[in-house]
Amino acid sequence: MQDQETVAQVRRDLERGVYALQLNRAYMAAVFACYAYRENPTPERRERLGERIEALKKALHEHDTHDPYYGTTPIEVFLDVAQRSYENPGKTERELREAPTAEEIYAMMREAAKQDDAILAQHPNAKPVFRWSGTLDGRDVLYITEKDYKAQHFIADGVGNLRTEFLAPFPKDGQYVIRRLKGRGYIYMMEAPSPANNMTAKVLVDDPLPSSDVHAFELCVIVNE
Repeated sequence: MQDQETVAQVRRDLERGVYALQLNRAYMAAVFACYAYRENPTPERRERLGERIEALKKALHEHDTHDPYYGTTPIEVFLDVAQRSYENPGKTERELREAPTAEEIYAMMREAAKQDDAILAQHPNAKPVFRWSGTLDGRDVLYITEKDYKAQHFIADGVGNLRTEFLAPFPKDGQYVIRRLKGRGYIYMMEAPSPANNMTAKVLVDDPLPSSDVHAFELCVIVNE
């Protein structure tokens, strides 16, 4: 190839593939080692799991350092579980058994949405302080302050056609609720803004159905006078 710009792009793509493959290989090796140790926690399997965890940490660091193109949140979540299994397998197994199922989590989010709707019906003058809209096919967690926004992407395609509007300051003593404007799936406030979290709303937007959809919501606040 004579075009140096194309050469550089091909080189970047190949390097990206190398780091992604290295990360995937380390990830799968750690997964098998983790399940083998959980199945039969012998000293030998524990040692192998420890080696695989360290190799995965190194591959993840190299990927993030050289070209953090692909989302790695699921790998980071697994790494946390594997590390805890390595340190205390009995406690981790109890936590996994007691963890809610996906349907239980969705039922909780549906109930929270009903509660927000009921609160908004009682307080029609609830003040919007932030507005968000975007096209999503997957799951994102949004971190929102009165001046800043960032998203943590989990699965499928990330947000497209993103629009964010910072409408008003976040009162420290307000009751925060979600007003859903558009979209299917779930919009759930995992954490309301408070002084304890530096007035940061943590909102899950989850579209579990095939294809994408446009989602929109307002973060509203009710201030008791």
